[in-house]
Amino acid sequence: MNETKGKERLRFHFHHSRSDSPAEETFERHCHDHFELLYVVQGEGRYSAEGVEYPLRDNTAILLHPYAYHFVRPNANKPYERYVISFSSEFLDPALLRLPILSSGAESRGIYFPSEVIGNGFSELFRSLDCYERAERFAPNGGIGEILIKAVLSEALIRLCIAYPNAPEPNTDTRVAQMVDWINRHLTEKLTLDDMAKSFYLNKFYLCRTFREETGMTVFAYLQTKRIAMAEQLLQAGVPAAEVAERVGYSDYSTFWRAYRKQTGHPPVHGSEK
Repeated sequence: MNETKGKERLRFHFHHSRSDSPAEETFERHCHDHFELLYVVQGEGRYSAEGVEYPLRDNTAILLHPYAYHFVRPNANKPYERYVISFSSEFLDPALLRLPILSSGAESRGIYFPSEVIGNGFSELFRSLDCYERAERFAPNGGIGEILIKAVLSEALIRLCIAYPNAPEPNTDTRVAQMVDWINRHLTEKLTLDDMAKSFYLNKFYLCRTFREETGMTVFAYLQTKRIAMAEQLLQAGVPAAEVAERVGYSDYSTFWRAYRKQTGHPPVHGSEK
């Protein structure tokens, strides 16, 4: 259901699944260059976005902005059913992009909507996507499935925008959230664990262990993930790859090239060369 090919920018992707015994290790920890709306029909556990955690419960949703590092930690003893719509800004009607929840000033750590804020009717709205495959079979070249996705997504975003004033504020006072902030502020600089540990008055081994326990990845892996995400954005804007490498903090182009290919699956090529 991914409506893109090769290295082209994703327009939309729809996924609906249920896991009776969800294993945490099977859920990807990532960031990407598009929006993502996750709606949980049923489940228990935690969402994590940029070092902030939210409770994953029945009838909850989270909207992620591009380049926000995120993952879920579902309770393996509870069924987990969810709908996920990934989408680029180009997929939406331009009027929707003016919604506060999609604007550049919206919360980069994700906007979390608990059940009491969402209210009733969200499950029925997303259940209408269950006929997506059938709609595609009726008109495989007519884009009927895409129209359905766009209609449901548009209504969901409008409903969430209405609920937005009541959405809880992210808790950014935790140590890991502050570490994430520190890394993001220094992404393009030459960073060392000693510098980071000194900033937080922590032993660097304790810092690394704490960061990995909370985020599921090392400080270096997180730093590299965010740098490559930034590089993708610059390449899409047409910046030459060698310049991108320098701008995102790599002093050696070959190191950047290998890191980029490992994370994206293809070498760094700027937009005009695709």
